Amino acid sequence: MIGLGGLIFPQALGVGYDTLGALLRGNVAANVIIGVLLVKSVIWAVALGSGTSGGVLAPLLMMGAALGGIEAGVRALDPHREDQPPRVAPEP
Repeated sequence: MIGLGGLIFPQALGVGYDTLGALLRGNVAANVIIGVLLVKSVIWAVALGSGTSGGVLAPLLMMGAALGGIEAGVRALDPHREDQPPRVAPEP
């Protein structure tokens, strides 16, 4: 299953620091973001469920970066968005 995922979407294989860096820089096409999220989620779940997982941190970082890329794309479509990021706490 993991090999099939790699054949379908090779960016989802391995630790993926190069893919993760590209996701964080924001210079990745939408189909790559969605592909990384879907394929990496499936192959990570299969590997983790089979007991042969090599780790959880790097896959979660890659999936989180892909989710952030999707959210950024959705937020960019909102015509009423502010240019400033949302504040977590009010200013004093």
